[in-house]
Amino acid sequence: MGIDWKQTANAIKRRREKRQLTQDKLAAKIGCRLNTIARLEIGDRRPSIDILEKIARVLECRVRDLLKEEKPMLTVEEKREPSFLGAPNFIRAGLRDAAAQGVDADYASVGFSFSQLLNNGDLSEAAFEELREICRLNSQADFTESLLKFVDQEFPACMQLIPSRRKRQFLKGVIYGLADGRGDIQPNIAVQIMEQDRERTRDRQSDR
Repeated sequence: MGIDWKQTANAIKRRREKRQLTQDKLAAKIGCRLNTIARLEIGDRRPSIDILEKIARVLECRVRDLLKEEKPMLTVEEKREPSFLGAPNFIRAGLRDAAAQGVDADYASVGFSFSQLLNNGDLSEAAFEELREICRLNSQADFTESLLKFVDQEFPACMQLIPSRRKRQFLKGVIYGLADGRGDIQPNIAVQIMEQDRERTRDRQSDR
């Protein structure tokens, strides 16, 4: 397995910013040109081991903390098994209650409760790492679509119990739950979506 130089570039940038160092200050500390650091951080140049060792000393980390390995693509045969093959009883009960409400069904509240399952204990290690990547997305549309696919993959039995036209409502509840900190990850993008929805609701109420 090779080195993912793009991810290595991102790791250098993140650790530099965490140390509150500018690119020119890091360049001065390791004795290279500013252009070298700039190119390293966009993945336009591969660092030598000597440069990596100097950067690691300045950023107070190990070289292996900067080097990121490429992640192999899963083949059809290697496709990850879902984290949950069945639907937890409390989700089944919530969905039954929602369905009984007919046109007034509130699947968002079920999604809110469901969000507590998005944690490092209930998800497989690979699934939790994928969820971390999804939660780093900056586009609300990309985040929403990726999260829906993720929940479909990891909790197929749960999603099969939800009417297709209600899945977006359910997902909104999941996003609100993440924003509220019910899972192990509280993504900023989820908080933004929740706050924007609440702002729109307040605007509609004030217009009445």
